[in-house]
Amino acid sequence: SQDWERWLPHVSELTVEVYASLTPLPTYEHQN
Repeated sequence: SQDWERWLPHVSELTVEVYASLTPLPTYEHQN
């Protein structure tokens, strides 16, 4: 069974959203 092909894209989207919330844009500006 390849059910992972159905939820994997959703997990990827959630991961991106989580990383975005954990690393706000102003944070990387301080690294300059």
